[in-house]
Amino acid sequence: MSEELVKVSRAGKAYTRGKQKVSIFDGLDMGIEKGAFLAIMGPSGSGKTTLLNMLGGVDRPTSGEILFQGKRVDNLSESALAAFRAGHIGFIFQFYNLMPMLTAQQNVELPLLLTNQSAKQRRERAAAALEIVGLSDRAKHKPSELSGGQQQRVAIARAIVSDPELILADEPTGDLDRETANEVLTMLQELNTGYGKTIVMVTHDAEAARYAKKTLHLDKGVFVEKDLSA
Repeated sequence: MSEELVKVSRAGKAYTRGKQKVSIFDGLDMGIEKGAFLAIMGPSGSGKTTLLNMLGGVDRPTSGEILFQGKRVDNLSESALAAFRAGHIGFIFQFYNLMPMLTAQQNVELPLLLTNQSAKQRRERAAAALEIVGLSDRAKHKPSELSGGQQQRVAIARAIVSDPELILADEPTGDLDRETANEVLTMLQELNTGYGKTIVMVTHDAEAARYAKKTLHLDKGVFVEKDLSA
């Protein structure tokens, strides 16, 4: 029986816009097993990114609970939540979010600045992460000197440098051509199957979703499950 890494229980999320209350989720339940590779699809405004942010501790539900490895995380203090994100979560974004003035190596090191690792340890970890994504020879290049696919691979190295259990990818191939997108998705597959990383990926792209083990469709805050292996 697979171990559950994340459990979302009766989660609600609402925003106030002026005098109007906008509900994104109302009593959402979700379990993510260790070693899963989930693709989440759904129309714009269905709450996909909001869910990703709640899973990663960037946003909190307005009701319900989020448990990570059996421990509740949505009610942590801001400092404890930041430490949780730094130690357990890796983020990958559509537009890479790299610092333009830093080299690939320095960009990958950024999450480690929140740890108590020495400069030497940070360099070694960043070098190892760049090697995993096949960019050791680009370590000293700045983002402007890299292609879009290479920049996203640097972003993936940054996401895995702290050895997180959970990788959250928000439209990771949305800014890439098909061939480059497939290379990035193959890399995510390898992180999942070869390195045991649990991955949750939001995507509009049905082709990208095929790389996941399972896809979930989110519409109006409710999941409809479809197994891609079927």
